[in-house]
Amino acid sequence: MVLESLLELVETLRERIDEHGAALRQNEMRTRYALIDPLLQELGWDTSDPSEIMIEDGSGDGRADYLLLDKDQPVMIIEAKRLSLGVSDGRQQAVNYAMDRGRRARYFAVTDGNQWEIYDTHQPAIDMMVISFALKEDVLAEVCLKAIALWRPAVEHDSVMAATSPIIGLWTTDSSSSRAEFSTVTRTSCTKCERCC
Repeated sequence: MVLESLLELVETLRERIDEHGAALRQNEMRTRYALIDPLLQELGWDTSDPSEIMIEDGSGDGRADYLLLDKDQPVMIIEAKRLSLGVSDGRQQAVNYAMDRGRRARYFAVTDGNQWEIYDTHQPAIDMMVISFALKEDVLAEVCLKAIALWRPAVEHDSVMAATSPIIGLWTTDSSSSRAEFSTVTRTSCTKCERCC
């Protein structure tokens, strides 16, 4: 993942919300297809590969919408809602999924495609929400820094956190220096391996 492409994607997703918001507000599957899947794909998750993500149909039968996997083990559960439904309705549902013995996952997220909340079940209840951002309303650079928490290597290595270095200046540099600077940002976030940094 190169930060420039993440920035471009977030801009595209903002445009989709503006142009197609009415349709996305009507249907969770549209929201997932148009907003959530592209962000997950940009952050290294192959939404078409069942060894990486188990995707449920959202039929309301008590299953999580997305189960992100590392070596067949759940690492994050994502509860999706249609755009503008908000995330409060899905919060308790996601907690229940994350704590279920059959699919226990350290992290869970709730999103309506715009608003994202990411939680760490290993934290006390008061500190459980580790990251929150809104694609449309928050400053573009901050959205990108926070969205990195969903980056596949970070999730797989229990390093879910927002990047801390500002990335505004990255967009004027050439791609090789952007990659080097991004590597520096992620190296401070992941101490478990050299593969992702």
